[in-house]
Amino acid sequence: MFDKEKLERIRESYERWEETTLQQRLAQHPERKQKFTTVSGEEMERLYTPLDIAAARDNGARSIAVATGFFTADQLTSAGADVVFPDFSSWQTVLDALLA
Repeated sequence: MFDKEKLERIRESYERWEETTLQQRLAQHPERKQKFTTVSGEEMERLYTPLDIAAARDNGARSIAVATGFFTADQLTSAGADVVFPDFSSWQTVLDALLA
């Protein structure tokens, strides 16, 4: 069903990204919380990469990306995000996209 070699390359690439790019960025701008939870209190992983966009697509979900993190709007668009915002300055537009 899945290409195990491709999944392994993705996992290795993700680990390299976490060890280098992410850790450098977090050293400059730490997380605002130690852990993140859903509104129902379930702990969740951070969602920072284009892999999250692919996961949404692969599971039939829309992806709405905001380029306030490590990836540019162009990179998020190239990754296949359904909707991309440069920031939250127009929060009403972001909310409308979420509710659509």
